Amino acid sequence: MSINKKPKKPITGVLFDLDGTLLDTSPDMIHALNLVLNNYDFPSVEISAARSCVSYGANALLEFGFGEAWKKFDALKLRKEYLETYADNIYQDTSVFDGFNELIEHFTHDNIKWGIVTNKPAYLTVSLLEHIDELKGRQCLIAADTMPNRKPYSSGVLLGASEIGTAPQHTAYVGDCIRDIEAANYADMYSVAAGYGFVRDGDSHYDWGADAHIDSLHELKDLIK
Repeated sequence: MSINKKPKKPITGVLFDLDGTLLDTSPDMIHALNLVLNNYDFPSVEISAARSCVSYGANALLEFGFGEAWKKFDALKLRKEYLETYADNIYQDTSVFDGFNELIEHFTHDNIKWGIVTNKPAYLTVSLLEHIDELKGRQCLIAADTMPNRKPYSSGVLLGASEIGTAPQHTAYVGDCIRDIEAANYADMYSVAAGYGFVRDGDSHYDWGADAHIDSLHELKDLIK
């Protein structure tokens, strides 16, 4: 098990992935998957079984749900149907991960700026965040179609750092997927792996090459003091 490294330079800005890092969106994303599956007479899947696919997006969820039959479908059409279904059911059981409010109080006290960089499409991200008051204090929002290249490319996190006004070396990026850590490392940011998120079975956030690892948002403030 890796030991957390302290930041080489003071952290003045923190960027977050969204799904599996700030928000537990798994109930609503898997509910949408089950609605699509049922449309084609496929059985529903349990949240506990499909949860680890959420951070990898619509195609990963659909492939999990349809199994081998996935190859027989028009992937683009099915993805469009899924996204429309999810958009219609985007905020039913989604919740903010525990520890966030306490963390934001710490950011406010220490004048740490923060924002969101997600591979989720912008129209879905904006629609979802309209319902979540806790995240309205963000200083930036970078979504899949508002960044030059999606993670694991570093362009999105670099754009986020620029928007909140912090240099990459003074910025932390927190995510629950290896591509989040790769994006942060390419950008020379302080990378933090969120082990409480949608980590795939058999995978370990300790193997992603992150500078630090957390099992709840409560642990983040001690890393960046």
